[in-house]
Amino acid sequence: MKDQIKNHVEPEENFSDALKSVVQKIEVNARFKAELGKQLMEAHQPARSHLGQSVFHRAVPTFGWVFALALMVLVLNWMFRSIAPPPIPAAQETPSQATQDLPSPSPTEFVTPSPNDEGYDWRGAKLYLAQPLPESLADAHIYLMNKDEPATAEEARTLANRFGIQGEMYTTEGFVYGTTNYMFSDGKQSLQVHSDKYFTYTADPARHNRSFLKPSNPNAEEVIREFLNARGFDLPFQAYPSEFFGGYVVQPLAPDSIPIQYESFTLPMMRLVLDENRQVLTIDASLMDYDPNPIGEYGIITAQEAFDSLLDESAMTGKMEFSHSPTNMPKEWYPTYPDNQTVTIYGYVFSSPAVDPGKPALVLVDGVALTGNTNGMESLDRSSFIKATGQFITENGIRKFSVESWDRQVNEIWVSGILSRQGDQVIITSDDGTGKQYPLIDPPADLPVDAQHSGSSLGISGVIENEALSWDYIQFFENNGNGGGGGAGGGLGFYKLNLSDTPVPFPTPTQRSDTNNSSQFTGIYTIQEGDTLTAIADRFGTTMDDLMQLNALTDTSILIGQNLVVPIPEPVEQPVEDLRGYLSVSIHKKSDGTSSKEYHLEVAQENGSTIYPMEGSALGELDAYNTLPILITGTINTEGSLVVDSYKVPYPDLHFQILKGTQRAAQIEGQNVIIFTAEDGAVYVEFLATNTFPLTPDSFTGIAGDLIQQEVLIIPDETFGGLPVAHVYQSAMIQENAPELEVQANTIYVYDDANDPGLPTDTTRPNLTIDQVELIYFVSNPYYQVNDPNYSQRSPYLQPAWHFIGHYDDGTEFDMLIQALKEEFLLPELAPGLSPG
Repeated sequence: MKDQIKNHVEPEENFSDALKSVVQKIEVNARFKAELGKQLMEAHQPARSHLGQSVFHRAVPTFGWVFALALMVLVLNWMFRSIAPPPIPAAQETPSQATQDLPSPSPTEFVTPSPNDEGYDWRGAKLYLAQPLPESLADAHIYLMNKDEPATAEEARTLANRFGIQGEMYTTEGFVYGTTNYMFSDGKQSLQVHSDKYFTYTADPARHNRSFLKPSNPNAEEVIREFLNARGFDLPFQAYPSEFFGGYVVQPLAPDSIPIQYESFTLPMMRLVLDENRQVLTIDASLMDYDPNPIGEYGIITAQEAFDSLLDESAMTGKMEFSHSPTNMPKEWYPTYPDNQTVTIYGYVFSSPAVDPGKPALVLVDGVALTGNTNGMESLDRSSFIKATGQFITENGIRKFSVESWDRQVNEIWVSGILSRQGDQVIITSDDGTGKQYPLIDPPADLPVDAQHSGSSLGISGVIENEALSWDYIQFFENNGNGGGGGAGGGLGFYKLNLSDTPVPFPTPTQRSDTNNSSQFTGIYTIQEGDTLTAIADRFGTTMDDLMQLNALTDTSILIGQNLVVPIPEPVEQPVEDLRGYLSVSIHKKSDGTSSKEYHLEVAQENGSTIYPMEGSALGELDAYNTLPILITGTINTEGSLVVDSYKVPYPDLHFQILKGTQRAAQIEGQNVIIFTAEDGAVYVEFLATNTFPLTPDSFTGIAGDLIQQEVLIIPDETFGGLPVAHVYQSAMIQENAPELEVQANTIYVYDDANDPGLPTDTTRPNLTIDQVELIYFVSNPYYQVNDPNYSQRSPYLQPAWHFIGHYDDGTEFDMLIQALKEEFLLPELAPGLSPG
């Protein structure tokens, strides 16, 4: 439950900082963290065309994760809830609502307020306006959006013709679960089509797969306009560069010239990436079909009134707030290969069947089309990592790879560490505590050899060949050691529209009638499946009537993903007896040369896990049980720490073990699971580390039936569907010359806090500067409504909103949308799907 509550008296950036601190304490390789940053930035974007398959999949190709990653998974469970498919009702008659994620920046430069500006008191810090609030219109329009429909084959072909792609038509798994998209490729250009408004175009998938280009073209809008007009997209728009999205945001304008946008920090209506030659490399489009004839003109609040609402946390105004920490992108290296020479490459296979069953499938490795001996590749899982020998050839201006032979029995590894030079060799020394060293085969000349420092990080992926590392990707962060990119959302969301000409008054929030519990604090609770208003009121020690008054609800209907203001009582000590959880022990080196040992207990709960810091004189006796389940008797104090009086070890002989065997998919208790059969015939259901739910078949190591090795923990009394559970901590395929796995999960990790730039050194709350305020039309991204059975409950309106864009002193981006319609045109009911999540 604690994971679902955000205390209003503590700013949400503190939660983000805490989350960031936890993640940065976890020993996860730099490549995983950087690609995770990219994934989060694209969390609510339609997935890229698989022709340009994200290298994120390459970060953890064989599920070779150590125990610390399990802790990250627990944190990420919170972050990824908003990536779920369209949800279902909370309980009984409750409508459903899709939870949505982090928002969008705008073309602004940071402007430092005048030192004489005293600013506004806000969340324990100061808020400044970098420029005066804009003049406001008295009225704005409302437009009606039409539902996006899947494209027919004819419509998809027509769109491909507009881009000049005359290649074969293929099918691929749709962006929306259970649907099919059309794909076109002429060997170089590619297009993936869901509808005529929703598509991804790539001029060169192989180059796109290696690009995260920063916008730097002063003539970008001219280039973009010319490109779009030549392909029949003559929509009026404004464009601006966005490092967050890695390209240029194209923002369509409504008939009255007001810009239109979706939820902030989600994929904009159109994003274009230009290459180094100032040509369009990629287009991600999620446009909309709406009636340009407005349904009416309605009164709106002024920019000043919206700003007053921003300052007043208790104001009953539709709000969606978002924030995002600065993005720190790495320097990257990829191998290059000559044409017409026999070489060996490594990469991930993607295949897509042709619509014409008589035509061959499209097969690519990391975006490069394959020819030659590709037999069998079309049936590989899309995340299959292979070794291929052959030659790069160029035919009709299109570069392909002609395969002579290929092998799937290879294992990609990731090594993070320090580079050094020994004679004529460049060596990477692993920082995982093993001290293993690997010479690099044909290293790039400009690697930061002997130039790394405590605030930087470097990681390399590749394949071990004859005790050397044949690399396929190198990543270097000069500073911060990570990709940044964490974000958070807040606000209750937007209210339903009232276009009936009969205003419905908003109730005035009142003090709670429960005088026996004089809580000074309120927080935000996110409604889960199965919740009812009565149950939530009971959970927080209030009444349903008080809860309705606190949230201005006119009936008891609630929505999954909807945020409710709830009373939070002052914390009290909570005694616990035999509280079961997983122990975590770590050592932290301090800047003064001392070190401390920290203990945490991870306790599984109904909606995830809670991790308690541990205190007490008996902690030193627990080291031998690191990462194992224990029972604790003691007290959870008012600061959330678990003070240990005594402990029990329920399984004294329990230990981690390496098992060899095979995996297969199965369905147990209505869930798709992975069944692991060990060499001795024992059968287990796989769970990830300390998680309380089974892994799904998309987490296979290799493909079903491969011989693999796994580090597992098998708890005697734990079963799922009548089968014992194997908690998996690391996993790898068994291949010739591949190393045997060693038990690592119970290792006590050592962290150098003195050199960790992510750890907070100052608890002062950062000031906020609002850089830009503008009136926009807001509408929920139609991507979230495609094939949504609850579409009729979602808002189809383009409605006016005030958009506040700014930054905190620490560089974190701030974004808030405030519903602009006057209260008489709103209903005191939150609208499905219009919440920051």
